[in-house]
Amino acid sequence: MAHPIQTTWMWHDEDSGGVLAAIIDLEAQCIQWLDQPGCACGDSASEQSIADFLRQGPRWLQPPADVEAEMRAALAQAAGVL
Repeated sequence: MAHPIQTTWMWHDEDSGGVLAAIIDLEAQCIQWLDQPGCACGDSASEQSIADFLRQGPRWLQPPADVEAEMRAALAQAAGVL
């Protein structure tokens, strides 16, 4: 049985004391970058294509190195499954 592919990450934002997040949408082939998920703020999400992320790295939020590595590993796993 294959292990499910992780598609969501959250990490502490040192600057604001809040939380940042990324959600991979494999069907839409994009990553949603969320600044303070759960708040009622407007303009707290940005979208980046998976292809752009793989070529250029994160564009709007900078996840910790271990989170970015996990995201890349999940995308590699998804590529092998899809």
